Amino acid sequence: MKPTILISLLAVASFTAHGQDPVTTSPKYYKVLLENDQVRVLEYRLKAGEKEPMHSHPAGVVYVLSGARVKFSYPDGRTEEKPAASGETIWREPTTHAVENVGDTEVHAIAVDLKTAKPAQVSEDEQTLWDLEHAYWRYVQDHDLSSYSNLWHERFLGWPSVSAAPVHKDHIADWITAQTSKGLVFKTDEVKPASIQVTGDVAMVCYWITFRWLDHEGKGAAQTVRITHAWLKTANHWRIIGGMSMPETKASP
Repeated sequence: MKPTILISLLAVASFTAHGQDPVTTSPKYYKVLLENDQVRVLEYRLKAGEKEPMHSHPAGVVYVLSGARVKFSYPDGRTEEKPAASGETIWREPTTHAVENVGDTEVHAIAVDLKTAKPAQVSEDEQTLWDLEHAYWRYVQDHDLSSYSNLWHERFLGWPSVSAAPVHKDHIADWITAQTSKGLVFKTDEVKPASIQVTGDVAMVCYWITFRWLDHEGKGAAQTVRITHAWLKTANHWRIIGGMSMPETKASP
């Protein structure tokens, strides 16, 4: 089971604007056990057949007391069902999703939310787009090319730094398979935001990504690349419709 999927189920919501904190949007499923300026500890319960609306989660730790089978719905329109196993302790990354318990048993867990400083005035669309960018690199690291491909608009055109010419959607995974075919494994080190701008149904997202392609001994040189993605919202789902990347020649600010 992929930790990045299971952790989404029980994560405590980030304290973003527009009511995405699940303690606010779905108080019947959460009980605050402890809260201070560093953490928030929640008890989480979701009975069979219950649904939790879209909400956001920061990084943290989750311990599953009693598991079930759940269905996740993500901002990019993707859905999937996964089991949550009793007794698991999971580190979770920030994410946004809706959750439905499609099993026959109640989900019961303890979640520890790590509080960190947030960018000022982050809109709901901006939060969703940053979550999608993080999901992008999780899919690459997990070699989940189906979910990765689903992030791209059918009419995408972009120019990756590793390509000699612009590419369309049918070639957006070539840079991944060119490395995995050699037995290399992708590892993200850091995603560092630079800027984001949302204008209606169009958004531009810019950031640095530092990553490594690891060999069978776990060795690989770190690379930092500048990423620019143009996103288009259609039918309430964001898709990448354009983009460019280039190697960073010096340390980012």
